[in-house]
Amino acid sequence: MKKNDNIIVFDIETRNTFSDVGAMAHEGLRLSIMVAYLYKNNSYVVFKEENIKEFLVLLKEADLIVGFNIKGFDLPVLQKYFSESLQDLPILDIMYEVMYSCGKRFKLDYLAEGTLGAKKTADGLMAVEFFRDGRIDELIEYCRQDVKLTKNLYEYGNKHGYLICKKYGTLQKIPVYWHKRYDIKKKLKKAYDSKKKAEILYKTYRQPKSLKRVIDIYSIEAEKVIAYCHYKKSLRTFNINKIESVNICDNIYEIQKNLVLEKEKNT
Repeated sequence: MKKNDNIIVFDIETRNTFSDVGAMAHEGLRLSIMVAYLYKNNSYVVFKEENIKEFLVLLKEADLIVGFNIKGFDLPVLQKYFSESLQDLPILDIMYEVMYSCGKRFKLDYLAEGTLGAKKTADGLMAVEFFRDGRIDELIEYCRQDVKLTKNLYEYGNKHGYLICKKYGTLQKIPVYWHKRYDIKKKLKKAYDSKKKAEILYKTYRQPKSLKRVIDIYSIEAEKVIAYCHYKKSLRTFNINKIESVNICDNIYEIQKNLVLEKEKNT
């Protein structure tokens, strides 16, 4: 990670809750405030509903977008404001990274306290109250602090290769792999360009140990690789975020035209 890398860390708050919108779920939630940290100019930027389109421009230019549970909450809420799919962007979701590593979901508070010795200043329900009471400065500061915690967790994992969860007084060290991500993507592209088989070590929280797989890469998307898996003997989707290492083999492969992607059995 260089100082001028185009990386964005962001968090949103909403003006209503799931209990307010019922079956509409994310579609019924409206943005109250969003704060983004921009690495390229070392600044925190505030967005409101009326200028949210400006944020899309930044997202489309970003090399990496970092957040905590943005796949499950922030991006689905923001999606209704944009016509382009937000799930195809280069996303690093720390909550999901931890889940991929240890099979458990932890709150931001647990990871921040264990890793950084810091805690959140409020919660989502209080943020809704801030908005409804017109306490916008407090709302912005709360959101900014959450972005700062997420940013610091990202940087800690990038430097050390692990985070620490503190839950009910117990500490748990959790390996994370985004510090290797640039090198992994570079090797995957090199294997694809040269049409050489690649041996990968693949992490899935459903398995106690990482899986070794030999693959022929058919395409590389934002955060996914479509490849023929020699173990499964079929075309599969591999999540780049769950690839721990890549070794390029000497063997050359050819693209088979008659293969169908088995989406329902993603590796």
